[in-house]
Amino acid sequence: MRQARWTVSEGLTNGGTIVGSLSMTISTTRSMVPAIDVIAQIANVKTHPSVRLGTEQGGLAIHGWVSTGDPVSMS
Repeated sequence: MRQARWTVSEGLTNGGTIVGSLSMTISTTRSMVPAIDVIAQIANVKTHPSVRLGTEQGGLAIHGWVSTGDPVSMS
């Protein structure tokens, strides 16, 4: 969790890869920090060998949840 939070913070302050890939204003991006944090955490957990193997074989799906009331789907 600490690494994911650092990634989001780094992206917001230094134009890192997360914010740089979104093409949004900083104010819009800041309002999305909870969702960006979940995305970063999912990306991090996918690097674990057993999780990577499970997702590659199709037997494991990873889901994240943010309490905003707005449904969002990512591939």
